[in-house]
Amino acid sequence: MNVAEKVRDIAAQLLNVDQTTIRPTMRWRSDLDMSSIDFVELLSALENEFDIRIPEADAQQFDTVESVVRYVEEKIAAKD
Repeated sequence: MNVAEKVRDIAAQLLNVDQTTIRPTMRWRSDLDMSSIDFVELLSALENEFDIRIPEADAQQFDTVESVVRYVEEKIAAKD
């Protein structure tokens, strides 16, 4: 499972939706109706899944699914 699929999978589990309904351009709050608490849980799950740290200042910049996927991919690449 690649990063995009894993991000969608974790988000889908948190939101109780089918992961195929989550598209890269969707906005977390307006399109997916994700609460602040859900978003924090998503970030925590991603930190655990990919063994990365996501500082709050960085997290505040995430607006779309794609923005989170790109960020996680960059963090993983930086670890190598």
